[in-house]
Amino acid sequence: MNILEQIAAKAERGDTGMSLHYGFLYSCVVGLESKNVFEFGSGYSTHVILNALEKTGGILTSCDVTDYSENPSITEFTKKSNRWNFYNGNSTEIFEDIELEQYELILHDGSHVGEEVLVDLNNIYPYLKNDGILITHDTRHHTLGEGMSKAVEEFVKDKDVEYATLPYGYGLTFIRNKGNVDSKVELTWRKR
Repeated sequence: MNILEQIAAKAERGDTGMSLHYGFLYSCVVGLESKNVFEFGSGYSTHVILNALEKTGGILTSCDVTDYSENPSITEFTKKSNRWNFYNGNSTEIFEDIELEQYELILHDGSHVGEEVLVDLNNIYPYLKNDGILITHDTRHHTLGEGMSKAVEEFVKDKDVEYATLPYGYGLTFIRNKGNVDSKVELTWRKR
């Protein structure tokens, strides 16, 4: 089963809040022709991103408090990928230890504590390329959404960005960076 069939099956099962967003995530990685992607948290999204990076030739860096070997959502494909750098620890504590690049795409689906999310978003923002996309999941979650959406609203208020939220699947807010003009997403607009 190819990755698009896997994504469709996952959406059909609807077994996670992110299930309906994997197609969008895959499209963003491929559409941005991503060479560097960063992810707060790890799981099936890691699998989706790595499959997309097979097309673009890029690398994924993930940071999670749960070691990937103990995470049942980490696939064998992910574990074997040479396109994956994994850092185990709390992002607010080990951020300075992570080797950072300029990223076309960043996914935040790690901590769901509003204050920690805000710290994460502010820490990673200088590394988001111009026209890069920062995605935050669970901004409409029935119990976590208020803290998540407040963190996003606080984050965007003094940044040169535009943003919107997909209201389904517990909410997915995506933010396009209009700043950082010295490091732009380079698109070839190739059709294959």
